[in-house]
Amino acid sequence: MPYTIFKIIHLTGIMMIFLSIGGLLAVNIAKIQSNSRISKIAGLTHGFALILVLISGIGLLAVLKLKLQMWIILKLFIWLFLGGITAILKRQEGVGLKLWWIVICVGSFAAFIALHKPF
Repeated sequence: MPYTIFKIIHLTGIMMIFLSIGGLLAVNIAKIQSNSRISKIAGLTHGFALILVLISGIGLLAVLKLKLQMWIILKLFIWLFLGGITAILKRQEGVGLKLWWIVICVGSFAAFIALHKPF
């Protein structure tokens, strides 16, 4: 597959991750039951988006012929954090507002790493 297709899939997945986390954060902040319809849709979107981002990210690395570097490892840890955030939100009430700002900062850091590849 060409680079452009992988990039579009990757960016779409990233948007889906942040959209679904935003929905789950709103559910947590509003103290809506975690088995609500909103939570289910956001959870499914989140899981599907994580798979899209991982597969397209690996595809991008293959197309660009990049070897494992520190910035790639950091991005994998960010992916794991964004993947695990749903477990925190489902198990702990009232953490949504704190995580709201943390997710924004982590997303900004991930964008910085992707653009500048500092490590």
